Amino acid sequence: MNLKKAFQYQSKIAGIQSELINTGMRSDNFLIVEEKHKRSELNYYFNDDTRTYDDEVRRKKSNNIKEYDFGKLVQIYHYLTACHVKLAQAISNVKDEMKIGQEELTYDAAVLKATDLRKLAQQCQLIASKVEQESDSLAYLTFTQGTERVQANYTITVTTTPEKEVVDKAREACEKYKEEANDISDAIEAASLTCRLPQEAEPRFPITADLDYIYKRFEKYVG
Repeated sequence: MNLKKAFQYQSKIAGIQSELINTGMRSDNFLIVEEKHKRSELNYYFNDDTRTYDDEVRRKKSNNIKEYDFGKLVQIYHYLTACHVKLAQAISNVKDEMKIGQEELTYDAAVLKATDLRKLAQQCQLIASKVEQESDSLAYLTFTQGTERVQANYTITVTTTPEKEVVDKAREACEKYKEEANDISDAIEAASLTCRLPQEAEPRFPITADLDYIYKRFEKYVG
């Protein structure tokens, strides 16, 4: 199993755990709800032995549609946690052993560098895309002319011009750091596909499994 598949397993395990907690182990799945229809109270209104009413108890249908056993769900969650931890430890060990790029960076350091450079490239791209803009607005002036107060207006034209030297430097930096970030990302992808994690770190269930799949085959995985 390579690192990319290990990440996919990590995401899958977290998803199944979430499904188990939020769906399988919902508290109202394990409630017994009974309705007691006290029809015998109606007998008070009828003085007739031929017409009597008896109480009736109705049990509401359980929300535990798939009839999951609570104890087994607890065991499955604990098993998934063990898988999660084992996988996380193996991933951490492999990432620290990686030597990515000319600087021979670890996985996390390479991801950090690529992320930082991409942020810088995006800001430089924003500055490099600036063009000259012009906008008009009106200003109002009130003054007295003879015995009358007069209001007049005039135009204010605002011209915004990016500094050419800065735009040129930003465009150059954008291309440089975008390329460097992409090169590091490509190196990370290649390393993720070629590295190998210990066989025992790979969960026994398929990466396509869901909670129902594991529930039905759980004994096989822990046996």
